Amino acid sequence: MEYFWYRAQATRAELNLTECGYQPCTVLDHYRYQAGQAYVFHHVLSGSGAVTIDGKRRAYHAGEWFFFKRGQLVDYGPDAATPWTYAWVAAAGSLVDEHFATLTQAALAALPEAKAEQCGRALTAVAAACRPDNGRELARLAALTTFLDVLSAAVALPPQPPVPALQQQRIDDTLAFLHTHYQEPLTVAGLAERVNVSRGYLTKQFKAALHVSPQQYLQRLRLARATQLLETTTMPVQAVAAACGYPDPLYFSTQFKRVYRRSPRAYRRGHREGGGVG
Repeated sequence: MEYFWYRAQATRAELNLTECGYQPCTVLDHYRYQAGQAYVFHHVLSGSGAVTIDGKRRAYHAGEWFFFKRGQLVDYGPDAATPWTYAWVAAAGSLVDEHFATLTQAALAALPEAKAEQCGRALTAVAAACRPDNGRELARLAALTTFLDVLSAAVALPPQPPVPALQQQRIDDTLAFLHTHYQEPLTVAGLAERVNVSRGYLTKQFKAALHVSPQQYLQRLRLARATQLLETTTMPVQAVAAACGYPDPLYFSTQFKRVYRRSPRAYRRGHREGGGVG
């Protein structure tokens, strides 16, 4: 199978297939970003690689699975000697949140071989439904539903109560605002006032839905944007800091190094030399 990447906009509250793809990787296929999709599941088909999620690194090999979800800082790439090939699918909506809110990397990585292969076949069916020559939306949703059902049964997760629609709307509105105003001086109190709730209530909603506080999410968003500017521009570090909402460049450098284990200058130098951040 050759590389392909299917993408679609989330248009339903309950269930959406937002991405699906297949990629035989080279050493150049190394990715670093803050996840914007609700849940992204990867199945390593061959080779090996490493994944760092929120600062925690783990190696993965053929047959294994990993996932990440919205708000997490992810950094992943292939092993230089045996670069991996993987397939992936991204899903969003209240049904996905309901069934996978308690999923952990350890539970997914510990799938027995037979169940991992069964989930892999279900993902392959999703990929087949997403090929360019298949324009049937219902077929894609049916394949996604089957995959999620198989995966949920394989990891034996108890279903979680769905997030009320109004609560989810507040979270979505706040996330949209953060993604377009992260460079401004924001406070949790101000964010809460925008959606007519208290500071404590908004923090509680964030932690329940995203497992991070609004401050933590904003910090991750700003730092992820900073890596993009360091990689793609020649802006001075002080200017990068200001563009990402950090008026104090020293504080920015301290926070950046805490997450990426390098100073902003060292990160930029390593990227230009092809060294990555791992």
